[in-house]
Amino acid sequence: MLALVLFLLTIECRAQQSSLEPRQPRWGDTVTVTCHPSSKLSTGFNLSVEMIFPEGPRFRSFPMRGAGDGFAASFTVPEGLSAMRLHFISSDGTWEQGAFISAMILRPDGKAARGAHQSRISGSDYNESFKQEISLYPDNYSAYRDRWSIALEIEGEKAGRMISSEMARLGRIKPRNAELASVLSFGHTVFSEPDKSIELIRWLVDQYPESLFTARAIADFELRHGDREKARDGGRELRSWKLSVIARSPASAGSRRIFTEMSGDADFP
Repeated sequence: MLALVLFLLTIECRAQQSSLEPRQPRWGDTVTVTCHPSSKLSTGFNLSVEMIFPEGPRFRSFPMRGAGDGFAASFTVPEGLSAMRLHFISSDGTWEQGAFISAMILRPDGKAARGAHQSRISGSDYNESFKQEISLYPDNYSAYRDRWSIALEIEGEKAGRMISSEMARLGRIKPRNAELASVLSFGHTVFSEPDKSIELIRWLVDQYPESLFTARAIADFELRHGDREKARDGGRELRSWKLSVIARSPASAGSRRIFTEMSGDADFP
């Protein structure tokens, strides 16, 4: 429990420039965030909230009202939220770096929400956060992707054996959903196996065009193998995946992500 409390609100351990109440927010709670600016010249603040859900982040902004010698804002914690990162931006556009808050969210029963421990998979203790997440949510396959990413950064090629072993185990799971297919596709890009990624992405585009995991798989593939695809077919298939997602599920979060990424292309219609 002590580790959980320290994790929930790291900013309180570093400074008293900001606070969050309740300190262990649950779904449905109304939380109040307070910021005491470092400069007395600050005349106003906006609260920028990165809300981390299992399927991906969403961003909200709340104006802060004057409260004593600082500023405050309140909002309701939405159901399904995993964690949140709170940033404070003054009226002149300055980020109040020392006031940053990172908090994970609890379910109504007091247990960590799905993805809460996953949001802490970073740094040298990434394995501990991964184990805590999987102990509660063994089917949270995205936690594997995050673990593999940080393991590659920290351990380099030494992480390959672990990733290969876990991919083999995940690959045997049936039935396969969009999240699992996306994670396996990412693993194949790590091992420079683009043909296996292509097979999975074709299936994702056909079966789950609305899923953010499909958009994520396409983005992962393009990052590592985009140049190869341009050499192979001029990037036509890669582009066809994106256009298919937009056409078949135009209102989905995955479609919006792809549309935003493509909007900067010179030949985007």
